[in-house]
Amino acid sequence: MWILEEGQILPYLRSHYPVFDQSGPVDIQCIGALEGEEKPREPDEGGLINYIFRVSNGKQSVIVKQGRSTSRKNDKIVLPIWRNRQEYETLRLRHAIVPQYTPETYYVDWENAIFLMEDVSDLAQVRKLLCSGVMLPRLAGPGGEFVAASTFYCSEFYLEAGLFRRLSACFRNSDMRSIMEDWVFLRDAPYLTHNGNPVLKQLIDRDESIRVCCYELRHKFMTQGEALIHGDLHTSNVFADEERLKVIDMEYTFAGPLCYDIGYFAASLLTQYCTACFRPFPSEGARRTFLSYLLSSPYFLMLNAPNPGYCAAPPSSSSMRRSWLYLATRSLRLGAPVLIWQVFSATARSAIVVSSVSPERWDAMAVEPALCAI
Repeated sequence: MWILEEGQILPYLRSHYPVFDQSGPVDIQCIGALEGEEKPREPDEGGLINYIFRVSNGKQSVIVKQGRSTSRKNDKIVLPIWRNRQEYETLRLRHAIVPQYTPETYYVDWENAIFLMEDVSDLAQVRKLLCSGVMLPRLAGPGGEFVAASTFYCSEFYLEAGLFRRLSACFRNSDMRSIMEDWVFLRDAPYLTHNGNPVLKQLIDRDESIRVCCYELRHKFMTQGEALIHGDLHTSNVFADEERLKVIDMEYTFAGPLCYDIGYFAASLLTQYCTACFRPFPSEGARRTFLSYLLSSPYFLMLNAPNPGYCAAPPSSSSMRRSWLYLATRSLRLGAPVLIWQVFSATARSAIVVSSVSPERWDAMAVEPALCAI
């Protein structure tokens, strides 16, 4: 496996993604670099486990993301590298449903667990904006639309039963979802040297009634596979400005409770409300205005969720099966099923113009031009 470092980015792009123009100056930024590394650390943006680089030539800008076998912040934590493939595939799927809210993907390298995607750095991380007291008029509405469309059109309520079962099997994602099962509901932090907020952990450990409720909710999370969910939808994984919104970091996706994403996102907004009660503001009037905005946001989030608004034309199940994706099972030697889309370019082992990548050559897909990155 090629361990991608900053100095190897340009040679890698030349050999794997030649449509990226390197004829002029190119800037490479390591997102969320750790202490001692060349680039200063950017809190939250780099996440906890993946290696992410922003590469820009002034006209094009792409994100290069690699998932390795250990966490970026703690090399003692072992992780499945196929999580990178799962994220790439769910990004493509959701971009087909809600392209206005999902970054586009450009290229994938299965062997080295690397994919390239749209750079959304022209937007700001919603958590940082809210912590600075910025009110986003188009946060709750588009957030509700994203959740409604991306979950409903990948749910047992919309898809034919057989197709939904195959979709669920493709995104079983057992290793990554187990992290959320323990962290969200039991506050057992897998990545940190501490367990986050010690008060919450103490409440769960000491109060039997709270512990029982946590385990009941955890059981629902583990067993109610109703729709393909994001799995980690909070304000750090949403980038926005006054007009646009993009959702990132989908490596925890699996078939879970239909209402989980919208509840998790609403909870992250209410957390912002609680912290805003103690942060300094220019005046108490400004604080009350911001608190009212945060308190109303979950309402508008729920209000917009049943009305997805514009998204890609909702297909019938049969149309989805023909044009959006189909599911195929690899050989018994290779194991798990693979989610496969129709690709409008030839594969490395095929010279046809429009091809559907078969299970035998799923790992030899051609480069996808970064049309939207220019």
